[in-house]
Amino acid sequence: MKIPAASINRRDGLQLKQIMEQGQSKTVQFVYKNEQDKLADFSSRGPVTVSWGIKPDVLAPGVEIESTIPKGYMSLDGTSMSAPHVAGACALILQKHPEWTPDQVKSALMSTSKPLRKTVNQLYHTYEQGAGRIQVDEALKADTLLNPSSLSFGMYTKKKELKSIMKR
Repeated sequence: MKIPAASINRRDGLQLKQIMEQGQSKTVQFVYKNEQDKLADFSSRGPVTVSWGIKPDVLAPGVEIESTIPKGYMSLDGTSMSAPHVAGACALILQKHPEWTPDQVKSALMSTSKPLRKTVNQLYHTYEQGAGRIQVDEALKADTLLNPSSLSFGMYTKKKELKSIMKR
């Protein structure tokens, strides 16, 4: 079985080196865990409290992204890692469809995204993942575009529903 190349950050590497130099351990065990399509604990969630709009619109990879730093590479997390994925996806879509508007690009990303699962039987809520994780290859082939890409009808309250039913 071919194991993909991996790296650790500088701090962990120095700690590992110190343990080995102190003679506490002559062997190191690495455990490879392939984890993908999971929502990060630190990800922002919706809805937008002012308008009750659905956010986020989509998800993109943003955890443990190998990025360049002065004198090397480092795994980084956050919006600053996921935003370039979305920007790159938009650039690729516009390269294939230069006549598309920003709304059409957004629609292609949203309508072809992959809904993610919290567990085998449970999807993440819409206010956690929006339409799902972007799939650039699918967005490039989108043949149906929706405008607007999403709809929000405000906050649902039972009180309003009961009043409208009682007035009938």
